[in-house]
Amino acid sequence: MSDFDLSGRVAIVTGGNGGIGLGMADALARAGCAVSIWGRNEEKNAHALAQLRAHGGAVDVRQCDDCVAKLVFHWCSKILRAAGATFV
Repeated sequence: MSDFDLSGRVAIVTGGNGGIGLGMADALARAGCAVSIWGRNEEKNAHALAQLRAHGGAVDVRQCDDCVAKLVFHWCSKILRAAGATFV
C-alpha cells in the first residue's frame, strides 16, 4: 500500500473550486479519496467538478459559504451519513 493511498476516505475541500484548493482536491482525488468541493461560485464549482471527474474519482460539489455555521453543519452531516467513511 502506498503512503498516499487514500481509498475509502472522504475529504471536504473548502475553496476547492480554484487555486490551491483545487490543486489539493485534485491531489486527493488522484490518491483515491472521495472529494467534496465546497465553494460559493456555481460556475467555478461546475468547472472544478468536470476537471476532477475526468480523473475518474468520486467527486461532488456543494455551493456553500463556510462562514455560515448552519450550512457547514448541514453539509457535514449529509456527507458523513452518506459516506460512512473516514475523513481526511
